[in-house]
Amino acid sequence: NSCGIGPWAATSAFRTGPLVCNTYVSTDVPKAIPDNTTVNSIVTIPDAFTITDVNVYLDQLTHTFDGDLLISILHPDTTAVVLSNSRGGSGDNFTNTIFNQEAATPIASGVAPFTGSFIPDGNLASLYGKTSSGTWTLRVADQASLDTGTLQAWRLNICGTTMATSADYSDLASGYGIAWHTG
Repeated sequence: NSCGIGPWAATSAFRTGPLVCNTYVSTDVPKAIPDNTTVNSIVTIPDAFTITDVNVYLDQLTHTFDGDLLISILHPDTTAVVLSNSRGGSGDNFTNTIFNQEAATPIASGVAPFTGSFIPDGNLASLYGKTSSGTWTLRVADQASLDTGTLQAWRLNICGTTMATSADYSDLASGYGIAWHTG
């Protein structure tokens, strides 16, 4: 049956809360990245909303052998998403690097110094639907000897919807702000 035709046809109205997009900057950097060590840097997010998009910005991570690095973002519930796993070979640095699930180029196809938007090795969409609030962790693991670096600056940009309140429904009678679904 076509949508809206047949015994299962139904029409309903629903309203989500307002869309928000906020940027949160880490304040516990710079952090040295020694050989064979894992370094954690955090961002604590006080705002609580349902995540619809997450982008991770490595504004500056210097390292003399990017292929040594395993870089991940951890949601407050400990869900981990691998951003870059041993990418870049002997190339140096992540400079103005954006990990964006909707980017055109996978990080696996990028070249150091990584500059621009890249699809991470893991799936940032696995964080969609979760709450934004809590302590997020950027984890950088140096998995080899001889080369070191420094995490200079990073930030998160998170978009989502807040929970709708009764005030959000005040225009239901007028028909404005309603999303209709038939099917």
